[in-house]
Amino acid sequence: MMIVHKNEKLTDAFLLQQDGKYLEAIQHAQAQLVKAKVNMNVRDMLDAYVDLYYCYFNELLFEEALQVYEAHKKLFITTNDRADVMYHYVMSYMLYDVTKQYDAGIDALKKALAIATSIQAHHIVGLANCFIGALYTRKKQHNEALDYGTLGVAYIRTFAPNLTF
Repeated sequence: MMIVHKNEKLTDAFLLQQDGKYLEAIQHAQAQLVKAKVNMNVRDMLDAYVDLYYCYFNELLFEEALQVYEAHKKLFITTNDRADVMYHYVMSYMLYDVTKQYDAGIDALKKALAIATSIQAHHIVGLANCFIGALYTRKKQHNEALDYGTLGVAYIRTFAPNLTF
């Protein structure tokens, strides 16, 4: 699973995640977060929280992930940026998936999907459809899973061909 930053400049932590180096990515994201807090750079703080959340989930550090989720939630509401709301819905889906709240996860992803469509965040449109498909699979609703998964892959191939996940 991949979450792409709103920030045009990819962080070292993000690039390390792509190589599966989550522990190293955590160190970089923590350093980025400290620097962003010192400089009061909300955009970099939000990106660091997204990096940390994703890495903590991949390392099964759920308590740490939940702390980062709450910090992100408190901060993103101050930005009034729809993309930050969208990313938070994607983060919520991950939490709902782990806690087997599949309907809540589908709802969060559909909200992320609506925002992603309106702001033309093509990578999230494709990924959200794939993730919705995965949740329908967990619910044993295989026709819906196939529909969403197929749509997501087709969308990624068309609009975000360089996306890997």
